[in-house]
Amino acid sequence: MKTTTYLLICVCFCFGFVGCAPREARLLTTPVDPASDWDLTAVTEHVLYFNSIESEGRKTGTRGYFHSANYVAARLKEYRLHPTLLDEYRQQVAIKLRTPERIRIYLSERDTLNLVQGQDFILLPTQDDFDVLYSPAITSQIQAGRYKLTEEVRSQEQITTGAIHVGGFIPGRHPVLRDSLVIVLAPLDGMGIQGLISYTDGSDFGIASAALLEFVRRFSVMQDRWSFFGPSVLVQFVSGTRQGCQGPEAALRNLPWDKKRVQTIIVMDDAQNPSCDWSKLIREQKILAPLHTLHPNEWALPEAGTMPFYPLVRRDRRIRTPELSFVVQEALKMSSATMELILAN
Repeated sequence: MKTTTYLLICVCFCFGFVGCAPREARLLTTPVDPASDWDLTAVTEHVLYFNSIESEGRKTGTRGYFHSANYVAARLKEYRLHPTLLDEYRQQVAIKLRTPERIRIYLSERDTLNLVQGQDFILLPTQDDFDVLYSPAITSQIQAGRYKLTEEVRSQEQITTGAIHVGGFIPGRHPVLRDSLVIVLAPLDGMGIQGLISYTDGSDFGIASAALLEFVRRFSVMQDRWSFFGPSVLVQFVSGTRQGCQGPEAALRNLPWDKKRVQTIIVMDDAQNPSCDWSKLIREQKILAPLHTLHPNEWALPEAGTMPFYPLVRRDRRIRTPELSFVVQEALKMSSATMELILAN
């Protein structure tokens, strides 16, 4: 009897030990539909904020861009991403910025007429300085010779740490593949403001940034629910794209990851008017998968005759129905296309 009991104990122990033995980790195979559960309301909210008065055109190094960076960081925290730095989603980088130091433009005859930036003229950045573009009304006054034009625009180039990237991680779920990295980039910066008015050429509505935020929200939910993706994913909203692409270059140069482990870099940008020459910036990486979107300059502009600085248009007149619906749909297309690229990786 004792022998039989001893054998039973040994057999049970062996089965229990085998049952506790480590098994090979494998990912869940729950079917994933990349087009499901996109949040139209959230995307609309992102687009409206990126083109709001508070964002002030999101020019790198300005108060408006800082507000936009805070907005994105709050969303990444809400979507439960891991910050790129210790408890911080925002990362300051040093780039060179050329800013106007003194602007004094006026017409004079018997009286002096001081011209107002954003109403009478705007400044267009060039490689080394700024060009002045006058409204048709002021141009006609100058051409008629009724007034003498005095134009004084002085600028300076300085190194600033006001360029801020915003980023976070979604950890991979495979014990080996999680050390590999997929990077998704989107430009966050814009053209800024002219005086008190924000103008846009249609290339800086924040379509890519709104699309990346919605992709992050949906992907994070899917990863928490199904643990379906092996590699880790780094998303970065980059600044400094309109300053010779210094910002994206710094972001790719200072990755918080072993560059040899980077599998894919996906760039969410406007194909017809890209903010950077991404193919030159990412030559060392394995894959570049740019996403295309329609250029908003193709929209009908019934008030084109009343726009003094065409093709630049006041931002508050551009982001409204039906243009807002167009921008939101383009953002959703980019979110869905990014998800399909990720799943095909």
